[in-house]
Amino acid sequence: MGILKSATIGVTTTGAAGSGAGNSDSETFVGEIVGIYVNHDANAPATTDITITDKRTGVTLLNVNNSLTDAYFAPRAKAVDSANANLLASEVNGVHPVPYVVDQGVNVAIAGGNSITNHAVVTVFYRK
Repeated sequence: MGILKSATIGVTTTGAAGSGAGNSDSETFVGEIVGIYVNHDANAPATTDITITDKRTGVTLLNVNNSLTDAYFAPRAKAVDSANANLLASEVNGVHPVPYVVDQGVNVAIAGGNSITNHAVVTVFYRK
């Protein structure tokens, strides 16, 4: 099953209220993403957009728009067949979408925020 670990990323934003932006890379880590907890600063506006991507590929792991609610997410990759066509739930036959796997960590980007130190603190839980 592997060891459960975490990486914490604080993102500081700069810019005008409602249009502040910033991004930050996590430390390098290799693992299967189990879950992501997003903790917003109390002064974050409801226009906050957060995008978390794989540092190597740029694949979006999580995208949350216009939200300032602290929340836990468990992002999963979509099930596809050998021709890269999406499988319908009825075709998966009990195989659930799999967790994302990263080998260089993640990047957390914020848009639509205010100018805040640690506008959001993101904790990525991963299995090594």
